Amino acid sequence: MTNRRSELTIHGWAGTTPELRETANHNKVASFRIADSVRQRDGETGNWIDAKTTWYTVRMWGRLAENVAESVRKSDPVVVTGHPWLETWTNADGEPVTQLVIDAYSIGPDLNFGTSRYSRTVRIVEELGKGNNEAAEAAVDDVAGDSDRRVDAETGELTNAGDEELEVDDTLRVPV
Repeated sequence: MTNRRSELTIHGWAGTTPELRETANHNKVASFRIADSVRQRDGETGNWIDAKTTWYTVRMWGRLAENVAESVRKSDPVVVTGHPWLETWTNADGEPVTQLVIDAYSIGPDLNFGTSRYSRTVRIVEELGKGNNEAAEAAVDDVAGDSDRRVDAETGELTNAGDEELEVDDTLRVPV
């Protein structure tokens, strides 16, 4: 038997702004609520209305959690893809509670409702802190290799640059 997981893609609206936390093991996790509404025409008025709304809790880990916490805000239209499951627990009143959860592995804006501009995240500081200069240099090359973008060694900002070489050292600061 193969290890297969269900996959679910939801197009909806962020009902809350993502909350980013760190576990005891220093793993990043974020969660937010998403509303998936079925729209239909009201027979009397002819206006579109929400006929039925299903709420999900969306969870994500690691870099996805950090990026979503920086990018998504309450009421943003989003597309979420992940593994669906039911989480059940007993609340403070002793009553069982069940909620629909999506363990997300991909989240983005729903471009049916607006535009977006992609910004690549650069994690050079983390690699330098680990003493991993090769990984930091590779991250700089990745940012600079396919475009005219460079990391300013003094400010840590991504900038458009000419042909100058970027030197990676312990003073390099990059916003994360």
